[in-house]
Formats: sequence, C-alpha cells, structure tokens
Amino acid sequence: MVLRVKLIILCFFAVCTFCYSQCQFGKKNEKQVKNIDSSSIINTIWVYNVADSCQDYVLFKNSTEYENYSCEKGDTIWGIYTIEDNIITLFEQKSAYEENFPIDSEHRKRLFIWKLQIRGKELIYLKSWQKIAPGEWIEFHVPEFYILTKKG
Repeated sequence: MVLRVKLIILCFFAVCTFCYSQCQFGKKNEKQVKNIDSSSIINTIWVYNVADSCQDYVLFKNSTEYENYSCEKGDTIWGIYTIEDNIITLFEQKSAYEENFPIDSEHRKRLFIWKLQIRGKELIYLKSWQKIAPGEWIEFHVPEFYILTKKG
C-alpha cells in the first residue's frame, strides 16, 4: 500500500514537471514571435534543404506577392499573401505548368492556402487547406520538420 502511494505521488510530480516544461517551452516560442509587416519580409528568401543540391524556397517578392519553388516537383507556384496578427497567409494562384493542361484536367494545380508564422529566423507552417472542388476545401497536414530558414 505504501509503495502504491509513493508511486502515485511520483507519477503526479512527473506529470506536473512535464506540464510545467511544456508551458515554459510555449513561453519561449512566444518571445521569438515579433510583430511583422510586409515591409519587413519583402525580398526575403526562406529555404528548406530537401537533399544535397535540392532546395525548396519561398520568396516574398513585394508587399503582396510571393513565389514558392518545390525542388522535388520542379514546379514554381505564384500567389498573393496577407499578414494579420503576425500570421502570414499564402493564397496560391497558379503553377508554372498550369497552362500545359486543359482547364478541367485533373493535372491542373489544386490550390492551397497556407498559414505560417516567423519565429526568429524560421518560417513555420501552422495550417493549410487544399481546394478539392469549387467551394470545397480540406485541411492538409504539413510535417512538423518542414521548417524554412531565412537565407542570408
């Protein structure tokens, strides 16, 4: 009985310690998020190293337009972006290969909306949605390890 009580107390302290450390981790990440506006990201390039000599990137071209290159697909996407409450929202508009297919082709680009946040020198994907039919969107998962780093 005494051993059981000691084990319960030990488990309670372990859970409390874990919860406290997670709370502190969240506070650390909050501190890294600073107020941004489009003027602070114009002409910045954010990269992800897929493999040796293969790099994805997001380039904020001006105060409203971006370019996203996927090395694996060999495709460039262009779109517009907005910034609200330090969240960058990318709205895909077209692909480099878009015009190679008929308008009703399944090979045409399926549009995405991406929500990202800058934390220090990292660009983190928070959420995304893929358009699967007119007016119909599904949430799309971005792997946690896919973090872009500010170049330069």
